[in-house]
Amino acid sequence: MTGNSGSVAWIQSENTFSLEFPYQGAQHADFRMSEAGIVSIDIKQGQFGCHRSCSVLVKFDDEKPQYYNFHESGPKGESLTTYDEKLWKKVFKAKHATFRIDFFRNNSADLEFDVKGLKPFEKNTKKKT
Repeated sequence: MTGNSGSVAWIQSENTFSLEFPYQGAQHADFRMSEAGIVSIDIKQGQFGCHRSCSVLVKFDDEKPQYYNFHESGPKGESLTTYDEKLWKKVFKAKHATFRIDFFRNNSADLEFDVKGLKPFEKNTKKKT
């Protein structure tokens, strides 16, 4: 609304996942956190199986996994977003995060992110190849 884009912390998943036709091929997911407290997970091909909102199982380090509510966004359902302060704070304290997410007409996948060293409001272009 102010025209300022704000800062974003961004990382790519450590692992890849593959979806069935027509989205064959391995791909990474992107994890983003905005200065405004919005957490999002994005994919380039395919769509999440949320149908507006869904619970995503998230595990930080050796903690017990917990469900967090996300909402499908993006014109083709290729993004999940949430504004959850507890989740946001846990990311900055953790070293590793796993998100178990369902995909439309596909199974679920565990998306692994190395969040160690991720700092609030700093752009992080750490990529795994």
